[in-house]
Amino acid sequence: MVEWKIQAECIKWFRNDFIDGLLADGLIELEQTKQLRMLYHGNQNELPLFTGVKMPAKIRAMLNAWCNKLRAMGLMAGVADTSLKCPVISEGKHYCFLEIEFKKAEKSSKQSERQLIYESAVNSVGGMYKVIRSVEEFKMFIDSLIIVI
Repeated sequence: MVEWKIQAECIKWFRNDFIDGLLADGLIELEQTKQLRMLYHGNQNELPLFTGVKMPAKIRAMLNAWCNKLRAMGLMAGVADTSLKCPVISEGKHYCFLEIEFKKAEKSSKQSERQLIYESAVNSVGGMYKVIRSVEEFKMFIDSLIIVI
């Protein structure tokens, strides 16, 4: 499965099944779901989608201008695909927030140098960074966490 489909399925499961399950089991109150719904895609990746794609020069110039505008607004390469901005506990260790990078199941799908730098930065400020390669891995990982809300 491609990365974006893994991510989309994980977000769908988290927002629907996981949160609704916690509510149904009486483990959280409705008000607390607001914080859990803050698992989101930050859209922080640069736009390499058009590299090598043939297109008219005018369109390429417009895309480049848009990318430059996004970079000026804070867009940066390497940022994780998804963030959860609430504390989590994993294996007895407390983290201030969670960042998740989705990759294809193939081990050849590796983090870029910028992603490794971002992972190190997250870890150095008390965050947790996790690479996920399947929907099943995501579900097991989330089920293993204690999310502090």
